[in-house]
Amino acid sequence: MMIRTVLIILMIAVFAQLTDAQPLKLSYPFTISNSDTAVTGKLPTETPASPITSRLTAMNGHFYINAAADHPIRVRLFGTELLYTAQFLDSKHAATLAAHLHKLGFNAVRLWYNDYNYGLCYTDTKSSYNVNTSAFLILDTLLAALKQQGIYVFLTLHSEHSFSAADGIMHSDSGFVAPNGWFKQFYDARTAELYRQWSKSLLGHTNVVTKLRYADDPVIAGIEIDNQEYSFSLGWRNNYLNFKDSANIYPNGSATITFSESRKLDTLFTDYLIRKYGSENAINAAYAGPMPSSANLIEDGSFEDIGSTAWSFAVANGTTGGVVNISPGIDSQYCLLVHIKTIGANAGYGDAVLTNTSLRLKLDSLYEITFWARIKYIPSAPVLRDTLYMVMYDLPNYGTTLAQFQPIDTSWKQYSMTFRGIGDDAQILNCFLGKHLCDVELDGFSVHRKQEFGLFPFEHAASKTITRVTFGSTNLVPYQRYRDLFLFYDSLQQVYYAQTAKCIRDTVGTTMMINNYEASYWASYLDTYENRTSDYLGGGGNYDYAYTRPGKPYADSTFICINRSMLGDTYNYFLGTTEALPLDGKPFVSSNFLTPYINQHNQEALPFLAAYGSLHDWDGIFISWFAEYAQELDTNHTFTTAFYSLAGNAALQASAPAASDMFRNFKITPSTINVTVTHTDENMLLTGMVNRFSTPYGVDGFLDPGIGTMFKLRQSFGATKEKISSEYPYNPTTSDTAVKVSVTNELTWDQKKENFTANSLKYQAAIGYFLRDTVALHDVTFSRQDEGTDEIALSLSSIDTSMISVSSDLLLTIGTRTQNTGWIWDADSLGIGKHWGHEPVLFSSQTIEFAIACDSSRLVFTPLDSTGAAHRLAFDAVKSPGSNVFKITLGGATMRSPWYWVSRTNAVNAVRSGTANNSSLEIFPNPAAESTTLTISLIEAGRVKISVYDDLGRLREQILDGEFSGGEHNIPISTAMLEAGHYIVKCESAASAIVRSLEVVK
Repeated sequence: MMIRTVLIILMIAVFAQLTDAQPLKLSYPFTISNSDTAVTGKLPTETPASPITSRLTAMNGHFYINAAADHPIRVRLFGTELLYTAQFLDSKHAATLAAHLHKLGFNAVRLWYNDYNYGLCYTDTKSSYNVNTSAFLILDTLLAALKQQGIYVFLTLHSEHSFSAADGIMHSDSGFVAPNGWFKQFYDARTAELYRQWSKSLLGHTNVVTKLRYADDPVIAGIEIDNQEYSFSLGWRNNYLNFKDSANIYPNGSATITFSESRKLDTLFTDYLIRKYGSENAINAAYAGPMPSSANLIEDGSFEDIGSTAWSFAVANGTTGGVVNISPGIDSQYCLLVHIKTIGANAGYGDAVLTNTSLRLKLDSLYEITFWARIKYIPSAPVLRDTLYMVMYDLPNYGTTLAQFQPIDTSWKQYSMTFRGIGDDAQILNCFLGKHLCDVELDGFSVHRKQEFGLFPFEHAASKTITRVTFGSTNLVPYQRYRDLFLFYDSLQQVYYAQTAKCIRDTVGTTMMINNYEASYWASYLDTYENRTSDYLGGGGNYDYAYTRPGKPYADSTFICINRSMLGDTYNYFLGTTEALPLDGKPFVSSNFLTPYINQHNQEALPFLAAYGSLHDWDGIFISWFAEYAQELDTNHTFTTAFYSLAGNAALQASAPAASDMFRNFKITPSTINVTVTHTDENMLLTGMVNRFSTPYGVDGFLDPGIGTMFKLRQSFGATKEKISSEYPYNPTTSDTAVKVSVTNELTWDQKKENFTANSLKYQAAIGYFLRDTVALHDVTFSRQDEGTDEIALSLSSIDTSMISVSSDLLLTIGTRTQNTGWIWDADSLGIGKHWGHEPVLFSSQTIEFAIACDSSRLVFTPLDSTGAAHRLAFDAVKSPGSNVFKITLGGATMRSPWYWVSRTNAVNAVRSGTANNSSLEIFPNPAAESTTLTISLIEAGRVKISVYDDLGRLREQILDGEFSGGEHNIPISTAMLEAGHYIVKCESAASAIVRSLEVVK
């Protein structure tokens, strides 16, 4: 796997949620075992698995089965990934894993990083692609097990292969062959040939269990030709494709390709241009273009028009002064004197600004601004040198066209700056000069079109030295050169992808779907363009990461995590990156999402992503990754080498069933407004240029990513007209901290408060820091009753596809922070060093009062254990008189579960014989070590409060405080947080107050 270099600047004062990264104040154990396959019927994803018999097909922009039938069935995928040895399991472990994944709601798995040495292949003196028969036989069992559980598989052909000298591929200058052959398949014919041969070996293998070739087995839904780390987009954007020096080639420095490889790309690029334009002179003419008009585009640049309103002057922050036209001028009668009379205590450039609003520029055209300036020396302000800050803004989007400091002195001099227009619209030219107490004279402002740069003197077709410009390196070279370079890279890729797809389709003989590659966290709409020939598209991003601790080398034991919440992503960068990838008319799978377990917002990820994936009508969501190595599946907590794995992440596993059910069963309404971002062939490439505010969508004027919080987005290429940002249905003046509401009115995101709600007839959810706020959804209102500050993620979902307010039973999920027992945070609350802890996993406990509308006579809450089975206790919610609203208070420390089966019934609640006239309280076992059970019998419904006090009368723990129905209730409580000794348990209700003794032993 490519090592991702992540650079950050830590600003400790900015970390708003550091209170999260602290030991849990009150918790309960809830470890979800990776070996759990029990079918209890209480989780919405536990319906009996249907073995896969139908090929998954891309049709009408989505996934379907039975595509040839009169009524094809649309399928959404809720998936995860298996890497390295986690794919190579014996039959027992494979069956267990498949059943566990099915239970959690996964119906798709991506398998990658299996082409490593002694994975599916091995290396000897003749080849690095010898088929490892034993590994294939082991993989056969996993594929068969996944097939039985109704879980589709996506295979990656090329992800982690190390070549040998015997392979005959293009070598590095040192003789060292880089692992994985980064980018070589695009420009080295032998590498591409080996990949095609491997596709025949892989897909031509016959599974010993199913007796089907991989190519013919419908369990394999799709083939991914390359993984996300091998696209030319990645190489270009990270400047891997231009050789710098030997210190930068893999595995050193920034991992550029070597000199010989770089020169080969130079040769291929020059040949590409010659084929396109015909000759070196034609290339030069195409880039330089015609000589433009030299007309001055700025009004009253010489300050001769005394009545002109083109210029204005303003002061601020205690600065005073003004402007006046004086004579003589440097180029005519007048010049402008800017007089600074006084400056403020903390003077800055913006305290005095001269502004011109007359400019109108053309997109991507090259311009030059010239002007004359000098300091007018006066003894009362003896300044000899000053600096002007020249800034030009594009309207209406306020993109920065020009920003440059210009030193001046007491002599008249002409100054010149070259820049490129970034919009077909008006500009604001600002000359900031409020930093020093001095007078400045200005004259002769001119803005005029400048001829583009053609080929540079050292560039020649004969010597193959036409430069491949590095990504975003300069805005002086013409737009067409950037475009040609990207199209050149894309042309190499498309030849490779087409040849590989033809091999899979025709030679291997299969109809399975093919994807060029999965885009990743660095992706943009360019990846959508590169994947336009795929049957489906995929990609996504990470949220938070294991960062390098400042001043220390990266290590699994020293990494840090900022603990950011994606709900606080006010500029929608994370979601916006993913929203830029879908292509109009093609299925889209959001993939590669991962977040480290140490990030204390894991519980928000799945309901949030699944809700927005539903709004955007994505066809799949893949969470990275379930496990990298087989040993992770035998451990039920996260440890130092597996902090991205779901296998030990109880927070994500607990939220998976409800999120999967919501996404796969279309319980959130897709957007009713479908926004297509159009690109013309001529203006397709924008993001490589300096000062182009087009990412992530590639729209002139920077289409605010907040649009993705409201509407469904798709990219489209080959359009006849390309719109600018203001033409899209999103108000660019809306504050990025304003509450975002989807066009369906079902999703609401308050990015400032970091709160999110989903509100449909079939699914309701709320995520955030609600404290004691009362939050009202469609059928449920809740308010937090404890003093905790942890983020919570609540969801209420009908078990079937009916509305919540009708007769369906419900699943209530309360997602909270989790961490291993014994987990210890570092002093800066950013890491945990080597203190990863052990089982059992602990969930943070909250006490929450719910009010749920229901037409039944009873509403019964049953906490579920970690297998999804019902505890022996059940709690009746109390119906408010004269209404259909039931109330109940649930405390995690008492209920010890994030899952509650909510059933509706008209049956009468039974009361134990002998308790009709008296309330009672019993404790067993007593003495208690780690836990005990309180049994209370109530003569009537009402509010009950149970508290634990020590012998000094101090409140040690509040067990519950809420409404209960009459009858018997069994309440397990944890005593693990109490020291050994004697305590008083007090049960208060409207009818009585009962006190019992409790002995805690250790």
